[in-house]
Parts: sequence; C-alpha cells; structure tokens
Amino acid sequence: MLFRTTLAFALLIALAPERARASQAQAVVPIIAYNPTYKLIVGGAYFNFPSDGGEGSHYGIQFMSTFTNNIKIVPEYKLQWEWLRFQVNGRWTTYYDPYYGEGAQTRVEDLVRLDEESGMLNAGLFVLLSDSFSIGPVYDYRYRQNRGIDGDPSRGLIAPEATGAYGGRMIWDWRDTPFSTHSGGYVSATYLTVPTSATDSGHDFRLASAEWRQFLTWEPITLALRGAGGMGSTTTSYLFRSRLGGTDELRGYLTNRFRGSNFWLGQAELRWEIFSALSLVGFTDVGQVGDPIIHGVKQTYGGGIRFGLPPDWLKKARLDFAFADDQSGVSFVFDETF
Repeated sequence: MLFRTTLAFALLIALAPERARASQAQAVVPIIAYNPTYKLIVGGAYFNFPSDGGEGSHYGIQFMSTFTNNIKIVPEYKLQWEWLRFQVNGRWTTYYDPYYGEGAQTRVEDLVRLDEESGMLNAGLFVLLSDSFSIGPVYDYRYRQNRGIDGDPSRGLIAPEATGAYGGRMIWDWRDTPFSTHSGGYVSATYLTVPTSATDSGHDFRLASAEWRQFLTWEPITLALRGAGGMGSTTTSYLFRSRLGGTDELRGYLTNRFRGSNFWLGQAELRWEIFSALSLVGFTDVGQVGDPIIHGVKQTYGGGIRFGLPPDWLKKARLDFAFADDQSGVSFVFDETF
C-alpha cells in the first residue's frame, strides 16, 4: 500500500499546475549519514516548496538505504489554498525496530532487533479559520509485518499489526516561517480513536496529545522551546504507544528506548546562526513515559550543526551529537528538530 501511495505522490507532483510552481524553491541533497542504531546510511532527497512558505504545492521525497539492504522511503505532499490545506505523509521501510521493552526502566542490555516491514500513512484536511488557526479531520494508518528477531526469521515477539485511527486536530501557528523559525509560536492538540473494527490488535483505544513551541530571537541567537505530552488507553496497540529516544525526542537515548501509554517531553535549543548556510546549536531534552503513571524524569543534552540546503538555504539538514546517562548518539537528518 505504501509503495502505491509513493507512486500516487509522484503522479500528483507531475500533474501539479505550472502556476503553483512559479515561485517554487528546490533542494536536491545526497544523504551520507551515520546513525548509532542503523550505522552508515546513504541515499538522496528532493524537496520542492514555495519560497515564501505560503500557498501552493509543498512536496518531497527521501530515499535511504543501509549496507545491510534495509531501505526507507519517505514521501510528503501538501497543497495549500487561501482557506484550505490538504497534506499527506507516508513512510515505507524494511529497517528493523530496536526493542528494549516497555516502560521507563528499560536497560541497554535488554535490546533485541525486531526485523520487520512497516509503514504509515497520515492525512489531514484543515480549514484555515484565520491566518494562524486551523482545524480539521485526520487519519493515521500504521502497519508492521514480522520478519523475525535478531536475524532469525523463525522467531517472533510482537504480533503483526494493521491499525487505522481517525480523529481531529487543532493547530494555532503564528511562526514567522515553518522552515527556519526565529519568532512566534505553535500550539496543536490531537484526538484519535480506534474502534475494534479498525485494528487487528483486538482492542479499541483512544489517544490525546498536545504540543507547544515558542521561538525568541536576539540576533544572531534564537532560543527554541518545546513542550509535548500525550495520554492513551492502556489497550493502545504497539505501533501507537508513545516512544521516547532517537533523533527528535529525548535525543541521546537511542530509537524506541522508552515506551508507554502516556508521556511528557520538554526541549530547549539555543541556535546561533553564523550565516544563512551554517548554524550551531546546543540543546537539552527532558521527559518520561508511564504505563499509566509517570514517575521521575530522564534528561539528555548535546550540540549540533545546521546546514542550509541550496539554493535557498531555507530547508535545513542537522548533525546532532547527543548524550544520556547510559547511551549516546550521532544523527544526521533533515529539518530542524522543531
């Protein structure tokens, strides 16, 4: 399904009216990265978007592969009119899922490799009630198929899953730009429900989450702040449970380190723009998961470099070095953390 969705994105892009492309900016970037979970990653990315970040077509695709023949394809598409916005994002991958267990007290030595094929498709249609406020329905589909554990295809730990969630989202976005934000803020709230008929996990469940971001600039320094939290039913399926660790949330702990039905997260970044194509960043993350009660707090810290992508320098690639109490990580991905 995700592969066919990727082809559909390509057709949408090819058929997009020329008028929507008149003020488009583009970026083509090779990917050569190292991730402590997946090791060396190579590939490429293409982005096309309005140079002013406003109305028109926004689309892109990333292709990544490891030297163990695992691949990931990440397409994205957004079409924005004066009062309406449609957006859809997908992912299809054969990357394994690192699994340390459930809860906030997992150990590094508990790690097993869940070999799998997995994918997701997110879609939303939002009515813009003002320049900064929008609301609309959303759909979130996720699936995974087992391919074994630690290279042994005869073993299994987590059941295969295909789950579709639907609900609504409210967004209040008064940032100066979504690409390299220097001022303004962002607030969102999402509610999702999954009836038993929409999942093969055997249980219905509900999820609620919220996020806040704020950006303050004293040239050439920008302070970026983010808070997030979520609550879910205790019957929430494997793919929809909250997770902390990886390249975006509680950096320093590796991907999927902590999992629970509930979570909270706080992040702060100090960004120093040397010039439009290069910035330095220092950051700290705090957060925790719970099942359902949340106890204690985890904290990480680190620093990194932001590279503006030619020819416009608006999109960013980031190289981060992050540290936790018993893990550390180096990552290279696209876009700011938030």
